[in-house]
Amino acid sequence: METTKERAARCDRATHARRSSSLPAYGSRTASITRRRRRAKRNALRAATLAAAVLLLGGISVVIFTTPTGSKQETNILPPTTTVGLLSGTLTFKKGTAKTKLDEAKLVPWLKANGYGELVKVEESTCWADLKKLLSYTGDIATLTETGEIVEGVTVYETPGIFTVDV
Repeated sequence: METTKERAARCDRATHARRSSSLPAYGSRTASITRRRRRAKRNALRAATLAAAVLLLGGISVVIFTTPTGSKQETNILPPTTTVGLLSGTLTFKKGTAKTKLDEAKLVPWLKANGYGELVKVEESTCWADLKKLLSYTGDIATLTETGEIVEGVTVYETPGIFTVDV
């Protein structure tokens, strides 16, 4: 009999009964307002985190792209790929690299004439792996690190950095 009285009293209340965790009941207006506030706060936090990460990676990319190509500072700033994980996704920045294009017709005679004949294969092509270790790049010019001579037949071009946002 008491259960019926308690139930009747609960039905006559203006507000829903509270749950054990001192939160408003699920269907009440107060609960829906609380849910909306929490959701808005969570979304604002996600947006602020995303904006901070984009600004951070943007600043890092400015530092990388303003550093002269071939300098020793450039290699110590960031690893080739930087990833920042966020609540709403992942930000990835891949650093651009120097790409080379070989002109075998010019490069092989130049290597022979300048005393680097051991870098030429018997079939008259370049030992690119060994030659690459001896080169340094200044702008779009390839030079020998030891002597500073300009190497003919090697064209250097920069690839752009890649910035992705995965949500």
